[in-house]
Amino acid sequence: ESDYPEIGVDLERMTRRLGQLPDLEIVKGASGHLTYVQRGREVAHLYQDGLFDVCLPPQLRDAAVYEEWATHHRREFDGCWVSHDLKRSQDIEVLIRLLMLSQAYLTCLEEPAPLEQAQSEAGRFCEVTRTLEAKTELSEHRFPALIFSGLVESISAARLSRHSSPATELAAA
Repeated sequence: ESDYPEIGVDLERMTRRLGQLPDLEIVKGASGHLTYVQRGREVAHLYQDGLFDVCLPPQLRDAAVYEEWATHHRREFDGCWVSHDLKRSQDIEVLIRLLMLSQAYLTCLEEPAPLEQAQSEAGRFCEVTRTLEAKTELSEHRFPALIFSGLVESISAARLSRHSSPATELAAA
């Protein structure tokens, strides 16, 4: 059972909170759904029936499914999309967490905080922790251990694939 009147108010609150995220645009998609774009990339969409899809790298996808923040996408089980059904007002917080996770991934990957911005001992050793601490829009979020591990692994994998050359890829095959 859904509580759509409450969800309407919560969606407005969610839109205001997400509007504070740098680099996030919310635009109307071609078929009437809302599309969430970060740094020029479509990262999520909310359909009129309440289904919310978010694009995450495989390590984060698996962690989000394990933590029950989302389910595998209905058509792309092994793809990078996960889904969450918006039925209750509590689901808004899950949607915000998923979008914050996407923001954290892109920020840590593209704008890691330099060592001198470390605010904790862990921040001196972990670039992801340092970046999460240093970025105001991300500093209030504490991710569960499995999600944090997925974030670290996904960033490492993305960097490794960016730096691998065709010769390295052939040697690995």
